[in-house]
Amino acid sequence: MKDFGRGDEFIIILLNILLFYKFTQFYSFIILSALLLCFWLWRLYDKKQYWQKKGVPSSPANLFVGHMKEVRSYNGVIEFEKEQFKKFGKTYGMYFLDMNCLVTMDLDLIKQICIKDFAHFPARFSGLPDTQNKKIIQKSLLRSMVSVIQGDDWRRVRNRITPAFTTGKLKKARNENFHNFLFSVLDNSNYCRKL
Repeated sequence: MKDFGRGDEFIIILLNILLFYKFTQFYSFIILSALLLCFWLWRLYDKKQYWQKKGVPSSPANLFVGHMKEVRSYNGVIEFEKEQFKKFGKTYGMYFLDMNCLVTMDLDLIKQICIKDFAHFPARFSGLPDTQNKKIIQKSLLRSMVSVIQGDDWRRVRNRITPAFTTGKLKKARNENFHNFLFSVLDNSNYCRKL
């Protein structure tokens, strides 16, 4: 067997330290990844318990897609909502991907939100992806509608257009001929009689 000199021994020690370091680094990475995955799954689970914590009835949701899987199995949103209203009553909670949604048929609650507390609800779901790029939002007519914009832009536009929709101005804007035509169509319509 060959004797190693001090330089060779030093290199062997460095190689052993390097192997041990890579070995511990690999396991540290695995442990850290597992902890991050557990934390992420716990956050998803906790987010899907939002309505239960608030005391709002809600069916159990899929951890990743919420109630979207059930919506597809009911042949659409309308059938799913009919079933949920039968099961839970006028108001229930649901999860749309990672969003918490309150669905209600309670007219008093709808009136409270839409008329009295309307200014407190600037963030509404528009179905459009959020973008922080104002140039893209301003270029698209769809993204600049009052029913789609959110936050401070929504407040600014709402404050500008609210005076245009007072009762007096709407009565002035209505055309009497069109009004009479519309009522004659409704009176003679077979569709309206079925309803």
